[in-house]
Amino acid sequence: MLTEYELHLFNEGTLHRAYEKLGAHRRDVDGASGVHFAVWAPNASQVSVIGDFNGWNGTKHPMRNLGASGIWETFVPNVGDGDRYKFEITARGSAARLQKTDPYGTFFESDASGAAIVWDLARHTWRDTASRILAATLTPPWLSSSCLRSLKPIQSSSRPPTNCRPES
Repeated sequence: MLTEYELHLFNEGTLHRAYEKLGAHRRDVDGASGVHFAVWAPNASQVSVIGDFNGWNGTKHPMRNLGASGIWETFVPNVGDGDRYKFEITARGSAARLQKTDPYGTFFESDASGAAIVWDLARHTWRDTASRILAATLTPPWLSSSCLRSLKPIQSSSRPPTNCRPES
């Protein structure tokens, strides 16, 4: 659930880790395990979360509007990893209900439906550890010590000097 402070940061554009608050996130609320859903829909008059867990019925899980932020949120108990979902959004001044995928989703259907899939990334096994370690140890040629010594205190070019070679 978003706090007043997080909404303030979102409104001023400084909630730098919005992906931790928007989208679908597994939570325990009042002893119930489920998923907290949040989406930014500033021009909506109504938003619901629809999915496998409610028969894709927009009347079962309406979301609450968090005011001027344009964020809508709800908590749905008993939703788990692998459940597909979308947001059903009704725009102000329209009766049309549009099904939209989650822009902060972590997994998606591979077919044309575009449904997002609830998944707890904390349970994911990342397999790129070796490449992360290698990337951390590599130094671009223009940051090598010999190249840095050749730089003049005032250099207007944003491109690295062309005469620098990687140190061996």
